[in-house]
Amino acid sequence: MDYAALGDREISTVTKAGVLKGRKATIWPGQDDDIRGGGGIPVNEDESYLNKVVVVEDGNIITANGPWASEAFGEAIVRYLTQI
Repeated sequence: MDYAALGDREISTVTKAGVLKGRKATIWPGQDDDIRGGGGIPVNEDESYLNKVVVVEDGNIITANGPWASEAFGEAIVRYLTQI
């Protein structure tokens, strides 16, 4: 199964489902405990990433840290889909 999630609600949902266990991911700045709580590995761990684009690709999982990362997030999805 492939997953793509942008922002805190979507990423929290896949985390609670156990999808991020042992996988790298990013989330809205300051919400890294959501990733850790599901066994994931947060990439950005401080508030300095607010309004900075962070997209993390870990195998078949793509995450981005907020709406400001939408364009890069979309590009990562297209790149992934053209490889499968």
